[in-house]
Amino acid sequence: MGVRKALRWVFEMRKFIIALSVLCVIFLLTRGYWQPSQTAAEETTACNGTRYEGAWFEVQIPAGMTVIPSSPSSTGEGSDSIWVRSDANDTEFYLYAPQWGGTPYDIFLGASDRQELAQDERESRVFSELQLQYENSVGRYETEQSTDPVSHRTIGFRNKSGALSDEDQLKFNCFKESIIQFSD
Repeated sequence: MGVRKALRWVFEMRKFIIALSVLCVIFLLTRGYWQPSQTAAEETTACNGTRYEGAWFEVQIPAGMTVIPSSPSSTGEGSDSIWVRSDANDTEFYLYAPQWGGTPYDIFLGASDRQELAQDERESRVFSELQLQYENSVGRYETEQSTDPVSHRTIGFRNKSGALSDEDQLKFNCFKESIIQFSD
C-alpha cells in the first residue's frame, strides 16, 4: 500500500516536479554563461579608450594610457612606431608598423641584452619572439615579416618583470587585436 500511495503522490505532483525540473535545467544551462559575460565586461572596459592613427596604422589606445610617437615616418607625416605608457609609468606597449619592411630600432635603444625566444616560418611570413633586457625593465616583442608583399610589424611590451598583470594583459590583447595596418 505504501508504494501505491507514493505513486499517487508523484502523479498528483507531476506539474510541480516538471516545473522544478525545467527550472533546474535552465539554471544549469545559463550558469555557464555568467562567467564569460563577466570576462566580456572586463574586456570591454580594458578596450575602452581612443583610436590613434600613425602614418601607416590605426590602433585602439586603452584607457589610462598615453601615446608617445617614436619613429617618424619617411613620409614626414605621423609615425611608424609608438610607445603607449600606462599612467602609473610601470608598463609600456609598443607598435612598429611602417609602410614597408624595416627594423624597429627604437626597441633596441638602451637594451643591454638580446635573446631570441622563438622563430617560425609559415608561407611567406617569418614570425619571431624577442626578449630585451634594459637597465630597469624587460621587453618582450613579436615581429612579423612578410616578403610577398613586403610588410613588417613589431608589437610588444616592457615593464620591470617582463610579464603582464591580468589587467594589463587584457589591455594588451585589445591593443594588439585592434591594429589596422595600411598599405599604398
